[in-house]
Amino acid sequence: MELHQSKTVKKMINNFRTGDAQVLVSNPNTLGESISLHQTVHDAVYFEYNFNLTFMLQSRDRINRLGLPAHQYTRYYYLMTKGDVAHMGFIDNTVYKKLKDKEKVMIDAIDGQLLVPECTDDYLQEVKDIVMGRYK
Repeated sequence: MELHQSKTVKKMINNFRTGDAQVLVSNPNTLGESISLHQTVHDAVYFEYNFNLTFMLQSRDRINRLGLPAHQYTRYYYLMTKGDVAHMGFIDNTVYKKLKDKEKVMIDAIDGQLLVPECTDDYLQEVKDIVMGRYK
């Protein structure tokens, strides 16, 4: 069964890449890794998403890769239901905002000083003692 599904998925993706299929429906969990679509696809529409930033970033990377021409635009569309708390509110907008907040923290950590370790002289001496077998 699993082998058949794998062949079916590969056939569907190949049909999409060659233009035999105009739309590929998936989600960040199922098409988040191991598929490269950046040579033929430059638009993605998200109908659903969750709080997992990793899934979202991996999924977006399927169509946006290093080495694309400078003039190539990649677009992401996030569809959101509207509602409020009185109507058992939809949380799409909240999830999207949280994902953007997480992404900003990640980018700030990578580009900024947030992940720079601060080591005191006492800590460094303790590490040296551990390495040299002198730790008490």
